[in-house]
Amino acid sequence: LTDNCNGMNWLSFLALSFCCFPAASSQWTPVSNGVTYQHIGTGKNVAVFYAGWSVSLANSTVWTLAVTKASNLHTLSIGHLYAVRGPTTPGYRRKDIGNSELIEHITAHTTNASLVLVIAHSSGAFVANEFFTEIYVRHLDEATFRNNTALYMLGGGGGLPKQAERQISNLNWVYVYDPRTDTYSHNTAAMKSLAATGGNLLQLNSSSCECNKGATWCLHDVMITTLPHNHAFYDLIPDYTDFTGQHHPQIEYLDVTWAALQAMADRNKRQV
Repeated sequence: LTDNCNGMNWLSFLALSFCCFPAASSQWTPVSNGVTYQHIGTGKNVAVFYAGWSVSLANSTVWTLAVTKASNLHTLSIGHLYAVRGPTTPGYRRKDIGNSELIEHITAHTTNASLVLVIAHSSGAFVANEFFTEIYVRHLDEATFRNNTALYMLGGGGGLPKQAERQISNLNWVYVYDPRTDTYSHNTAAMKSLAATGGNLLQLNSSSCECNKGATWCLHDVMITTLPHNHAFYDLIPDYTDFTGQHHPQIEYLDVTWAALQAMADRNKRQV
C-alpha cells in the first residue's frame, strides 16, 4: 500500500466533500449510553465507528464524520451513521456502553441492509467484540446482520467470538509499518496472529508521517490521522478532532478494499 500522508490541500478537500456529500441531519440523536446516531441520506446501509480508549463521544463524532466524508461512504448507500465513545478502561472492564440498544436501533431503522460497516480503533475493538457477541452468540436481532457485515479492526485487541468470525463477510486486521524507521504500530503482532486464523491482514505504509523511530503509539494513531500530532507517542484529542492542513483522516484501509465493499453495497441495487 502507498504512503498517503501527502495529498490535496485539506481545505479544498473538505469543501469538495461537503459539496458532494448528501446533507446530513444537523443533530446527533442519542441511542444509548455512549452511542449516538445521525441519518445522513436515503441509503439503507449502516456504518458504526468505535473510538479508542478514553475518546469522548463528541470527539468520536468528529472522527466519524471526517472518515465518512473523506471516503464518500454515501456511494456505498450508507444512510445510517453511528458514533460510539471509547471505553473508560483499555480493556473495557466496565461493559457500560449500550451495544444492545444500538443493535435494536439498527434493526428498527434499517430494512434489508446489504452492508453494515464496523470500524473499531484500538480499545474500541473490545466494545465492538461485545457488539458481535450480542448478535452472534446471544442471537440478538441476528437476522439483520446475516452475510452483510464488514469489520475493520484498527490495531484493536482480540476477543472476537468465533461465531462472529464465521459470519462476518469482510474481516480486516489493520496495522501500520514505517519503512523509514523500520517501526511497526503498537499491537501489530496481535493483528498478524489474529489474521492467521481468519480475515485479511492490511498494512498501511506511512513513511512520511514523521513518527520517531520506535514510536509505536504514534504509528498506532496513523490509523486515525495520516499525520499524528505527537511524533513520539499518542495525543488522542487532536488526533481524533484536528483534520486540518496535512492531518487528513486515515481512509487507506477503506480505499484498498473498496471493491469488496462496493460489491456488498450493490446487492441492494440488484434486489430492487
